[in-house]
Amino acid sequence: MEFDHLLDSLDLVLDGNNIQDKEFSFFESCVNFSLDDAENYGTNTIIVVYDFKPQQLSKLKNRSKIIIYCLVPLQITREILNNTLIDYSKSYDWPSNATNEDIERNIGEILSRKDLLINECNKYNIKIIDTSFYEERDLRINNLINEIINDYK
Repeated sequence: MEFDHLLDSLDLVLDGNNIQDKEFSFFESCVNFSLDDAENYGTNTIIVVYDFKPQQLSKLKNRSKIIIYCLVPLQITREILNNTLIDYSKSYDWPSNATNEDIERNIGEILSRKDLLINECNKYNIKIIDTSFYEERDLRINNLINEIINDYK
């Protein structure tokens, strides 16, 4: 389930007052629905969320059957971002059409977000999965899947 699109839609219909609280309440109700649905069908659900911080997601940790993983590119640096943002962008991706100033601002935001995630995950005891670029990407994805499976046993 990809929540970013739902949250973007909510931004359009909710007023600006306490929007984070309203979004999180909506997210929480969707999580509850997904858990109930999974119970009915014997399936597990993975919810991908970028917009919430570990502090907010930690509210869900005490519920049964919820395990939170934070995917963070731990080894990402300004140099790596400078080299990859444009090199791997298609002509329609934002870096291809952005000014150097926009790219620098976004790089700063990405690096700040990484630091925030590391600090908050450690503070709220949320497991970090390193999603840095690696040559053995398939092996890392398989290891992540196996780790999730083992955590649910």
